[in-house]
Amino acid sequence: MKPCVLFNDTTPQLNWGCHATSFFTKKILKDNNFEIIININIYESISKEKVDNYFQEIKKKDIKYIFINGEGSLYEQKNMKGKTMIYFMNLTKSLKGVNTYLVNSGFDLYKKESISSFQNVLQDHRNLKIQLREEVSIANFKKFFPENVIFQPDYLFTIPESFNNKDILKKYNLIERDYLLIGGNSNYYREDRPKYDAVSVYTTIIENIQKIIKKEIIIYASGSEEINWLRQICTKTKVRMISVDKVNWKDAYVILNNAYINISGRYHPSIMCYLGNTPSLLFSANHCKMDGINKMFTPEQIVINSHEIHAYYDFINKWVLNLCDENKYLEAVENIKRKIVDLKKKSILYL
Repeated sequence: MKPCVLFNDTTPQLNWGCHATSFFTKKILKDNNFEIIININIYESISKEKVDNYFQEIKKKDIKYIFINGEGSLYEQKNMKGKTMIYFMNLTKSLKGVNTYLVNSGFDLYKKESISSFQNVLQDHRNLKIQLREEVSIANFKKFFPENVIFQPDYLFTIPESFNNKDILKKYNLIERDYLLIGGNSNYYREDRPKYDAVSVYTTIIENIQKIIKKEIIIYASGSEEINWLRQICTKTKVRMISVDKVNWKDAYVILNNAYINISGRYHPSIMCYLGNTPSLLFSANHCKMDGINKMFTPEQIVINSHEIHAYYDFINKWVLNLCDENKYLEAVENIKRKIVDLKKKSILYL
């Protein structure tokens, strides 16, 4: 086994996507004969002091491979968690003979200071390879940098079919394809996000859909930050909710994988839906990731701005009504199936 470093293990975060994608990042490293001997978790990775301490430890060991799990770190925000990731990548330039890989990453930097910082990383870094998880991030990167970048779909796409244990549905009193999903969004009710009355808007969406289709509606909270406001909607609409504080990511995967349709502003949960060939209508999130996944599957379909959903009630109703037509539903499913095959082939470790 080849010793390596994993930077930004997101397992400790209460989030299905973080749990799932870190699980498969570790699995793909193990499958490629790597042993993680230094594991830097998400909370350690945002502390400059801890990053410095870990770097000193790395220098003392015979390590030739460093894997940086980018996920949704490299985008503009008030307190950009990607700053320490960029700082760490810059440190790795001084390590001779050490290969550094940015994997599983989005990229939505555009401010002058952020671009300058990333340019410093790329300058004279001969052993850095960049692998971005969707094509919108690749386009964003190429606006500023000529360096080569690899399209590497999220490692969640490597999930084996065996994880879709449909017996799990019985545990939640669900029947395959007999329910539809409404997912949350990390863009609401936070100090670093614009204000929006998502509770009222989501309530209206659900009440509208209940008039169109008789299937059960399930709300899902895949991240801890959305549990409270989504629970308010459940109270108003009398629908069920599954949430990350009560349902583990493996059970959630089965539920999302076998839904009829999905309406959501969550990235990894939507991938879980697509992996089950579940048609999805997406809302924008805190950076380009939802545009990226939409381009993979339905480039002809819009991504609804998370703060303008109220202007799209009719559009959402028509989208749901359209998929009540069996032929159109099967056509949408077949379209997803074809694209999943290609994405699974490309979701590998590029060394």
